[in-house]
Order: sequence, then structure tokens, then C-alpha cells
Amino acid sequence: KLISECAEQIRCLTEFDALDQAQDTRLWGFYHSNGVLRLLIGNQRPTYRNNVSFRQRSRFRSVKVLTEDPSLPPTVKEESSGTVLTLKLPPSGTVILDLFPSRNNIRRFE
Repeated sequence: KLISECAEQIRCLTEFDALDQAQDTRLWGFYHSNGVLRLLIGNQRPTYRNNVSFRQRSRFRSVKVLTEDPSLPPTVKEESSGTVLTLKLPPSGTVILDLFPSRNNIRRFE
């Protein structure tokens, strides 16, 4: 079971491409059993990072932030190549959020 969970973790993160302003950021994520993708995105710089963008190959319709930061709400935009997530990261901090899949892209994990 541990190997299966590790493989799922690797698959989850290989579906991401860093876009604008993503240097010095760290990304970690996992899927919940209901298909929601939980992301932890960290900023290693001592200053705010504006407009950090990632493209995820799966389709997501909405995002819910679980931490007090960022001061600006993240945006989720569907494109032909997947979903682009753009957000502002706090100085030397981490943002935790959930991405909710589009109805035709719901994954179930048991």
C-alpha cells in the first residue's frame, strides 16, 4: 500500500508545470478519496511572490484556500491544455488549498 501511495504522489506532481514566477517555490500535493486535490505551495523568498502560476493537466473548476494567506484570492482558469492556477504567496510562507475537479474529471480513490 505504501508503494501505491508513493506512486500516486509522484503522478500527482508530475501533472504540474511551473509557469510564471515559480522559481523558489515548492509544491506538494495529494488527492483525497473524493477526487479533490490538496496542494501545499511554499515560498522560499522573504518577499511576497505575485502571480505565481502552475498548469495542471487535469481540469479543475474551483479552488478553496485553507490558510489565512494569500491576501489575494487565487484564480483557476481552464485552458485546452488543462487548468492554470495563479496565486500570491506570502513571504517565507506556505499556502494550502483544495482544487475541486470539473464534473467530467472526478477521480475516485479507494
